[in-house]
Amino acid sequence: MTNTPNLFRGDSDGPADFLRAADQIGAEFVRDAIWSGDRCNWIGWQMKPVDGFFQAVHGACGLSLYDGLAGIALFLVHLVEFTDDRHHRTVLRGALHQILQDGSKLDQPGMRGFYSGLAGVAYTLVCAGEALADDMLIETGLDWMTRAATPSSDLHDVLSGSAGLIAPLIDLAGRYGRPDFLRLAGEQARALVAAAVISGGTASWPEPGGVGPNLLGYSHGTAGIACALFEIAAHLDHRFAETASRAVQYERSLFDPSECNWPDLRERRTNPQAAAGFPVAWCHGAAGIGMARLRMLEHHPDDATLAEVDAALRCVSADLATPKTPENGDFTYCHGAAGNAEFLLEVAREWDRTDIRTAVHNVGWFGIERYQSKGLSWPCGLRLGEVRGLMLGLAGIGHFYLRLHDPERVPGILLVRPRAAAAAAAGSAAQTTSAVYL
Repeated sequence: MTNTPNLFRGDSDGPADFLRAADQIGAEFVRDAIWSGDRCNWIGWQMKPVDGFFQAVHGACGLSLYDGLAGIALFLVHLVEFTDDRHHRTVLRGALHQILQDGSKLDQPGMRGFYSGLAGVAYTLVCAGEALADDMLIETGLDWMTRAATPSSDLHDVLSGSAGLIAPLIDLAGRYGRPDFLRLAGEQARALVAAAVISGGTASWPEPGGVGPNLLGYSHGTAGIACALFEIAAHLDHRFAETASRAVQYERSLFDPSECNWPDLRERRTNPQAAAGFPVAWCHGAAGIGMARLRMLEHHPDDATLAEVDAALRCVSADLATPKTPENGDFTYCHGAAGNAEFLLEVAREWDRTDIRTAVHNVGWFGIERYQSKGLSWPCGLRLGEVRGLMLGLAGIGHFYLRLHDPERVPGILLVRPRAAAAAAAGSAAQTTSAVYL
């Protein structure tokens, strides 16, 4: 495997540095909360649909895990586990009360996805209920997850569609003895298989509207869908792995060795002659694809997949080693340093690579020294000002520092791994699941 260099130089007081960084971000949420009775929210920049197009707007946070209250609450849930700070706990409760009042508004077509809609909100409520020993939150979260798990006819990806629900459903099936959740995950997978475009031994999925080439990558493309299908194949029906393997072949056929990366085909949806970009991010490109391939190795090990993890590791390491300034930096999960470093953290944990773990820690110290210690704003994903949410803003940066502090106690959120064996649920589900594959 590639020997990854130390990415940045930095002195450390140990993992306590990272908890202090997360604690300081938590203090900002306490300071900036806007209250109405027992509910609170925050103001910040976010992407919202305006006249049919997503645009950056400044206003109260929405509800989603991606950029809304669920993502903020998830960060605070884990922060409270370490700090037990009453102020952190107070704003966490305020955010949860706001979610409980408005969350059911997401129970409609097109708004039930994991990162973008009801499923992610439901999952957050379960995690919060566990941390706070609140059975009402857990039961509400499980109920909302059931309501969210309705396969969409045209949303397939991890961010908003069927693929994003599969691993969380498997996770909850195992943790709560819910074979119905495993069956629901199987329904999502069957919807994906039915929607796949099969061509020359490959599988891929169209965007809503079916314009342009089918995308690669984790959040919107074949890597995330293939990873989800391998997950359900391991827990419910091995035949889903066939479509997953075809999806990997589609993505593999477009890998560019000169870039050590996979192309971003979004521009070709409107201009077929457009040159493809090669971003290095969780959403598109090497970091997210590498993360997916790393998980696939656990279910379906082969040399080609191992080589792709190595290629992604080299690409992401080189990107993180490129000097960043406050003007051109992005420290967030979706398409910034935290998301790229999260892939390296997973490699370090899976393969016990101390050198890679050190490199990831150096990313964390770099952020503290370059931004937080100087009183500078963290560079967020919209680059317009303060962004609050998980994937583009402060909540995600705080979550990243908690992951650096204790990656065993703080689960990753960029790729959900079932935390408890779902074997018992799988057995119950198999007794009542139709033998028909499609």
